[in-house]
Amino acid sequence: MGDLFNAVAHGTPQLATAAFFPEAAYVQLKSIPGAASDWQNRLLAEYDHDLAAATAELGAEAASATQVSVQVPMEYAHWVPVGVCENSVGYFEVANTRVIYSIGGVIRSFGIASLISWRGEWYVVHLGAILRSGSGGVVLDPQRLSLKSDQFNGQIGPIRVAGTHMLDEWPPPTSPLRRPGGRPRVI
Repeated sequence: MGDLFNAVAHGTPQLATAAFFPEAAYVQLKSIPGAASDWQNRLLAEYDHDLAAATAELGAEAASATQVSVQVPMEYAHWVPVGVCENSVGYFEVANTRVIYSIGGVIRSFGIASLISWRGEWYVVHLGAILRSGSGGVVLDPQRLSLKSDQFNGQIGPIRVAGTHMLDEWPPPTSPLRRPGGRPRVI
């Protein structure tokens, strides 16, 4: 998630490519005609728009922002079975992950709408929104807290901050979706 945050903070979307769900995986996952075109013209285009919107949300001080942590709400992690959302294979998904960052000593955050696990690695598939009411980028629930970095106790809302490795327990260790060696990788 560091690459994703750096892309947002520096307005360089190409840095976030590695964090985005790969086209080849999407084509395998979807049971729709023109899946490659859908990935390019819809998913990737929305991701790029959302990255730009997130950069704008950070404002003039974006380049000085530092990532503090990533909150992964494991209570939202679930298995998406074959046939749901026109998928030809099942996968693990977790919604509403939060990227916590600091600008000028003040803690702020924005959401990631959906992460998908593909062959043991987690990718962003929808950054700002899954369903959209129009065109343009979306920033998911940006929060600006009146909390200084030195007062931050790791808690925003009901989800405890534990860094990017909360996904180490998902999928479960016995799942065939885990990479060889047993540890999933968070991009």
